[in-house]
Amino acid sequence: MIRGYRAALAVEALKARRSNVPLMICVAVTGAGCIAGLFMFILSDPARAQRLGLLRQKANLSGLAADWTGLLSFLAQILAIADLMLFSFIITWIFGREAVDGTMRYLLALPCPARP
Repeated sequence: MIRGYRAALAVEALKARRSNVPLMICVAVTGAGCIAGLFMFILSDPARAQRLGLLRQKANLSGLAADWTGLLSFLAQILAIADLMLFSFIITWIFGREAVDGTMRYLLALPCPARP
C-alpha cells in the first residue's frame, strides 16, 4: 500500500516538475500581487495619482483604502475571480475530455458493486 502510494506520488512530482503549470501559477500570483501593490501605490498619494490620469480613476472606483485591509480585500477579490475561472476551466476540461473520448456514458450508467 505504501509502496504504491510512493510510486504514485513520484509520478505526480515528475509530472509537476516537467509541466509549465507551476510556473504559470507563480507568474499569475506574482502579477496579482503587483497589480494590488500598484493600486495601493496610486491610492496612497492623490497628487501622484492625478499625474497618472486614468489609473487614478480606476483606483478610486475600486473603493479601497491604501492600507493593509484594502490590500488584503483587493487580493481576496482577485483570488475569488481566479478561483471561479480555474474551477470553470477544470470542470470543462474533465467533462469535455469525457465527451470527446466517448466515455461520458460510463460515468453516468455503470452501477457500483455492492459491498457485503
